[in-house]
Amino acid sequence: MADRPVLLTVGNHTQRSLWAPLSETYRLAFMDGGSQGEAAGAGVADVLGLAAYADEAVIGQARAVAMIRANDVLNAIADGLVVDPEVNDLHGAGLAAWAGPSLYESWAATAGRISACSMLHQKEGVVGVLVHEDVTPMGRVAAQWGNAKGIPTLHLPHANHFSRAGTKDIHCSTTAQHLGVAGRYMRGWYSDCGVAEDRMTTVGMPQWDKYMDHEQMPTKAFARHALGIKDDMYVLTYATTWYQMTTVWGNDPEAYLEECFSRILWTALELDAFLIVAMHPGETAGQEGHYAQRIKEAGLHGAVTRTHNAHTMRAADCVVTQGPSNVGVVASMLGTPVVELYVPGARYPSYGPAGTWGEGLAQLIRDAVPNRHFADAMNDGLDGKATERAVEWVRALCPV
Repeated sequence: MADRPVLLTVGNHTQRSLWAPLSETYRLAFMDGGSQGEAAGAGVADVLGLAAYADEAVIGQARAVAMIRANDVLNAIADGLVVDPEVNDLHGAGLAAWAGPSLYESWAATAGRISACSMLHQKEGVVGVLVHEDVTPMGRVAAQWGNAKGIPTLHLPHANHFSRAGTKDIHCSTTAQHLGVAGRYMRGWYSDCGVAEDRMTTVGMPQWDKYMDHEQMPTKAFARHALGIKDDMYVLTYATTWYQMTTVWGNDPEAYLEECFSRILWTALELDAFLIVAMHPGETAGQEGHYAQRIKEAGLHGAVTRTHNAHTMRAADCVVTQGPSNVGVVASMLGTPVVELYVPGARYPSYGPAGTWGEGLAQLIRDAVPNRHFADAMNDGLDGKATERAVEWVRALCPV
């Protein structure tokens, strides 16, 4: 077993279904310690952790490199480096007060990861790098390191992106050599971002295979029973979002999102609906209480949860997504109608769910119907076999 080559991966729950079948061909080395422990706990054999290859010598070297680079920046500031002359903390003493320590910490972490990757490769032999994103520090470093070493780098995106393709949005850039895309929409989106067709293979979205397992998914009646909803009630699920610069723009985005929730409450009252708030996992701790209190003050019956997505979408007569959420994709896969409540900066494609800035929302909800064409474009095939295709894609590009 130990003679199998190593596949380096960041580790993310969206690729959990791949770990066991990939472990039949490779030993998996995780950059993320939490994913490493989860894989080992699930019985994946011979799991490796990148941290094990960052010994004292590696860490010391990384810190030394980081210290040198941070000192270079401090010297440049002393020589007159100005990032923004209008902001006190971005020039002169203000910039010097924080730039050195901040850059040191960032470079030390990056240099440590690179050194550990090289040590892993030297001792074990890495034949491929698999990431769920290649634009944030850990995923980008992994892909850049693999590219520099001549090792195949594979990006299996964890979600469809709905900002305009080919812009300066960070998601429009790519670092890995190969892309395993979810469907026609994602292929077209990355093509518009300049990715060559021969770099892309359509595999589907592995983490969504479970939604195609009809024995595993709850029925509408079961989902309602589990959430304490009467069978004859009209059920509206609202999929929230959170403020982040790549998805919600405007002068006061948090106020805008609160205004949108007020509109949802009014619409639920108009429809005499049971309101489920399906929270984005990135929302701040304690936000559940805010939603629950406002539902109570509005005189509505409802439920608030960050989890149980299958139940919240199955129970619904319609799902309203705040912006172009992938929750709406999954709801469409499950056959539940979807309506989009717009946010500045991103939008479903023209063949996706109907949407509005708020006008006529209740009528759009009443008129909404399932959209299988949209679901199929987002997740090719809708056959529950994306994991199988993704594993074969990895094996073909990272031969043993």
